[in-house]
Amino acid sequence: MDMNKTEYMVYYIDNEFDGGGHQAMHFTGDGAMSRALEYMQVLREPGRGITFITMASESVENVGKLGVSAVVDGKCPDGGDFLGRTSRHGMQLLRGR
Repeated sequence: MDMNKTEYMVYYIDNEFDGGGHQAMHFTGDGAMSRALEYMQVLREPGRGITFITMASESVENVGKLGVSAVVDGKCPDGGDFLGRTSRHGMQLLRGR
């Protein structure tokens, strides 16, 4: 892998696939992270039969988890409401839906 190029993989289970198939999509090049995140949003649309969506990368510049970087007065950096608790406690993480 070229150390100057970050690659992203989106993994998910397609329950509409015969028997529930594990799927993956590879993203590379300019805008790879944005394209991967947009793809994940499409997969999350209701009625698609997709579960367990996750993204991974080998980014050497990534520091910390993907997602919300800060919550100030109950707001995400994009201005959306943040409602959530960690899934570790059995609660669902929600962003202003």
